[in-house]
Amino acid sequence: MVKPTLTQKLFFGYLLMVALTFFVGVYTAMSLHELRRSNQEVVEIDLPLIDAVHEMIETLSMQDLYARKYAILKDQTTEELFWSRNLEFEQWLGSPAFKQGSPPRLHERILQLHSEYVDLFNREVAWIASKKEESDVNNLLQGPFRTQSDEQVRILRLIEQRAREDQQQRLLLTDRRSRESWILSLIVSLASLGLGLGFASFATHRIGRSIQQLKETATRIGRGEFDGLPPMEAEDVVGDLGEAIRRMSRQLKELGEMKLDANPLTQLPGNMAVERELLDRLRRQKPFAFCYIDLKDFKAFGDRYGYARGSDVLMRLSQILLETVRVLGKDQDFVGHIGGDDFVLITEPQRVQPLSERIISEFDRLIPSYYDREDYQQGYIVSRNRKNIEERFPIMTISIAVVTNERTPLQETSEVAEIAAQLKHYAKSFEKSAYVVQKKS
Repeated sequence: MVKPTLTQKLFFGYLLMVALTFFVGVYTAMSLHELRRSNQEVVEIDLPLIDAVHEMIETLSMQDLYARKYAILKDQTTEELFWSRNLEFEQWLGSPAFKQGSPPRLHERILQLHSEYVDLFNREVAWIASKKEESDVNNLLQGPFRTQSDEQVRILRLIEQRAREDQQQRLLLTDRRSRESWILSLIVSLASLGLGLGFASFATHRIGRSIQQLKETATRIGRGEFDGLPPMEAEDVVGDLGEAIRRMSRQLKELGEMKLDANPLTQLPGNMAVERELLDRLRRQKPFAFCYIDLKDFKAFGDRYGYARGSDVLMRLSQILLETVRVLGKDQDFVGHIGGDDFVLITEPQRVQPLSERIISEFDRLIPSYYDREDYQQGYIVSRNRKNIEERFPIMTISIAVVTNERTPLQETSEVAEIAAQLKHYAKSFEKSAYVVQKKS
């Protein structure tokens, strides 16, 4: 039996190394491709679907509110608001995020339920138009309305739950695939070292380290740790995957922060979001207008009528702001709720006048309905001031203080806050609703 020569041994050794390297390279590339695809599905399917479900639940809640108020107020404005929210809900139903991400069976069920829900409201409108007794309308529609609404919310929650489960499964798959690739790379590295191929050892070490970084990153994200992720040194497909994971982690963190920061009553962005938005406008140095919105004599109103009616006023004001921006504003306009009766609208200077005038007009038109008839007719309420002395407080008005960098350079958020506070004090000195704009310094 002829023994292989040294050259043949080296050749077969190199051939084995090349075969092993080729095998692990193909396997790793396939695994990384699958990992990137899994993470892209999280970013492009699961997260948009979860966001769409949240918006649909909020829109459905507002429809319920308008339907109940219509049964009481019987005014065309409330009916129009209901149909406006219905249009938003149907747009979300037809959005790519919801159609592609939700199961077909549940999607069809939501379509059916919402169609029946809209039919119920049409029946309510018809019955009210026929001047049936209010108690009859409430008795006939309250139960079906609540049942339809609850069932839609239940299915939407189920869709959200499945999206989150899919997201978790993909993250677990990422972790498992990373671990498998790491083990296989380690085996090939040992085999290559056994053949004395330093270059193969170095290459495998680089692959193993990159995969280890991916594994650690995926594991941390799975535990909810979005900060301090290990850096990705690779610049190939591994680096692309690492960047996709980082983008996913940033989006997950932002979604979590937005949810925590949102005002619990109005669900509008809170202090952190307002600060971040204002800083972004200041950094870009493009013209903007910061509108500080405040209610005059709101505290007296709350003391007189209680927390619940005060909350209703704040909810209505948030709806006025959002609806005004939707009708007259742009996509980049921002609405936030700092707390209490303090709201913020950030827009461009040229839109300040139409936005402010519409906000004031809508507020002045709707606020009388929140007062008792006797109080509104006499033009004031009696409540105790901050010194615990009874005092007459007029019907509530709205004040808008507008700070803009169009004429005065602004650098810090503290400058904007200070100017807004001064302007707000001046705006509240008027006896009626008003908006004031910062003059050139």
